[in-house]
Formats: sequence, structure tokens, C-alpha cells
Amino acid sequence: MHPRLKDRLSRLEEKRATAVSAEPPFMGTINLVVLLMAGHLGGMTEREAAGEAYGRALGYTGSSEVRSVLTAKSDSPTGEERDRRHAEAMHRLLALKDVSADDGGGSVRDALEALFDDLPEHVRHHPFGQQVRVSLSQVVDMYL
Repeated sequence: MHPRLKDRLSRLEEKRATAVSAEPPFMGTINLVVLLMAGHLGGMTEREAAGEAYGRALGYTGSSEVRSVLTAKSDSPTGEERDRRHAEAMHRLLALKDVSADDGGGSVRDALEALFDDLPEHVRHHPFGQQVRVSLSQVVDMYL
């Protein structure tokens, strides 16, 4: 990706991070899962947008493919494929902590917290990672 485009994406993510406190916990959950998948399954690098690494976690390549897939409607074939890949990635993510979504709220909550704590430092300190950290306690409280 072009350096100026990466810089612009970083600035946009920083702006977005300031609005996190107004988001409902459900959005916080989505953001947490995207960050965890990007960091643990997508190999997110230090200066990379979380969306690119999230796309890799789902098995997509290239920025343009990821953008088109992420904006596809859920009832379209592309959206259905994306949702299927997301569910598979969620299974792989929880399996890193020997947990399944079927195990219930407490186990999943503990796994998500542990996975966040296990993220590489550059992912946790990324603007999107900082945004997720702000809402982390609200998100995990949803599983109580």
C-alpha cells in the first residue's frame, strides 16, 4: 500500500478512536473481535490498518478485495461467504484458548480478555487497539 494512503488510514483510525465512548457495547464487541482476528490470525503489522489484517484472517488478499468484501450486503453471495469465513475465523480464534462459542458466556468472556492481553504490543497500542481497550470492560460485562 502507498505510504500516503497508509498515513491517511492511520489518521482516520485515530479520529475514529475518539468516538468510541459513544458506541453501544455491541459495536465494541465487533471491534474487539476484528482486532483479535487481525492480531492473532491476520498477523497485523505495526503500521497496518486493522481491516487489512482482518481480511487476511478471513483468507482474503489485497486491499481492494477486502474493501469490497467488507462493504458487501450480508444477503449477497459475497456477504454470505464473508460471514461464513468470519464464523470459521471466530472458531479458530477461540480455539487458541481451547474454548468454543458453545461453551457459554463466561468461558468466551475469559478467552476474549486473555486474547486481548496476548496481543502483540504494537496491536494493542495501535489507534484501533486503543479504541477497543476503552470499551473492553463494557464488552466483557455483556458476557456476565
